[in-house]
Amino acid sequence: MSVKVKICGIRDVASARVAVAAGTDFLGFNFVSTSQRRVEVAVARMILRQVGRDVAMVGVFRDAPVAYVNQVARELELNFIQLHGDENPAYVKQMVAPVIKVVRVGNESADELAADMRGYDAAHFLLDRPVQGQGDMINLNVVGALADEFDVFVAGGLNPDNLAGVVRTVRLFGVDVAGGVETEGQSDMDKIRQFVACAKRA
Repeated sequence: MSVKVKICGIRDVASARVAVAAGTDFLGFNFVSTSQRRVEVAVARMILRQVGRDVAMVGVFRDAPVAYVNQVARELELNFIQLHGDENPAYVKQMVAPVIKVVRVGNESADELAADMRGYDAAHFLLDRPVQGQGDMINLNVVGALADEFDVFVAGGLNPDNLAGVVRTVRLFGVDVAGGVETEGQSDMDKIRQFVACAKRA
């Protein structure tokens, strides 16, 4: 089975349509107020109406009130809620849609991270760098060990040039990208197509 692909930071109909046509499996809409990729709920609703429901729709949140997250999830009929902050297991249990919980991978061992991850009732985990958008790609040895036990996405530093090597090195559930398919902060249609094609071929 080929690796799943999640294109995150969708802000317009054109990039959503290109991603869906290219064969992506998940579209991510960022509702974090401080993010440069933040999208208004009304805009996300319009995009969803335009592109249909052939892929899984994911809402991205960080340390937001439970009521707000669940309201948006219900309103947009999200397939998944992605949590990027310090949300604890009790918070996750209150979500009205399956959760993708982000785990920051720094100097911790795979055993340390796994012990924490086991406490969460999450459908998937997304492994990312300690500081989003900064630093080297996370340790693939750690990723590989965690991928043996959990369904994990990997994010952080992925782009069409290095993706194939990552997918061939580690048996992943999925890969996640935002900045890696942008040019000067805007969605790059060619990079989206290349990224999805590369992931599916690897």
